[in-house]
Amino acid sequence: MFTRNASLLALKSLGVADVFTRCFDSKALPHSLDVHFGPPDELFTASGNCEFGPLIPLLDDGSFRSVLFLDIMNRRQLHKRYVDDLRVDAIVYQGWQQYLADLTISIADSGASDEELSAIAKTIGFDHPDSTLTFLDAASDVPWEQRHFEFIGAI
Repeated sequence: MFTRNASLLALKSLGVADVFTRCFDSKALPHSLDVHFGPPDELFTASGNCEFGPLIPLLDDGSFRSVLFLDIMNRRQLHKRYVDDLRVDAIVYQGWQQYLADLTISIADSGASDEELSAIAKTIGFDHPDSTLTFLDAASDVPWEQRHFEFIGAI
């Protein structure tokens, strides 16, 4: 069984930017980032609290459509799962920066400008904003999903 505090401690253990741990205090986040992530409170309050093996829930996507989990057996692996089936991985990130790349792309998709994305990258501790902007602006015949996964995998 997991708790909100266990999730917060696991998140802190990754050395993430303060904005991620502040979301557990229900404080307003800069750049309206609370729209894009927050604690997965629905999992903590759900009756019949589910077990996820060696995975600890860290964050949801701000609307509880997907949840990010930390694999406590392999602390570099983060698992994104959709709420409609929390037993199946949508993507496995090989480190925090890969998650931040995906988050940044999601924020860009919501309409953030290049300047806003650069400021957000600093706030969230993302090390690759320029390559992400280049990726987002590049034209390609390769299907979006394939390009997306390849880009994240290269981070």
